[in-house]
Amino acid sequence: ATTFTLALTMFPNPATTGTKLDLTQLPIGRYQVSVIDAIGRTVLNTTLEAGLVHALDLNTVASGIYVVLVRGQNNGQTINLTKRLIKE
Repeated sequence: ATTFTLALTMFPNPATTGTKLDLTQLPIGRYQVSVIDAIGRTVLNTTLEAGLVHALDLNTVASGIYVVLVRGQNNGQTINLTKRLIKE
């Protein structure tokens, strides 16, 4: 089995109007990206391609602490990554 370190980075974080989600370290493919609030509600849900840096628009998202969940498949392996996001 191949082990690789999957890095998920966002900048800026803390964010104000938006953040950039860097998926350049992930294996090629499409990933389901969800932004989840403190009580478990999904406030943003999208599908993004790996290998790129994507802008996430946070204008409609209230201030607070969120979890960004990135889910995908690679060679039959499920990839689940989470990252804490602070929206000011």
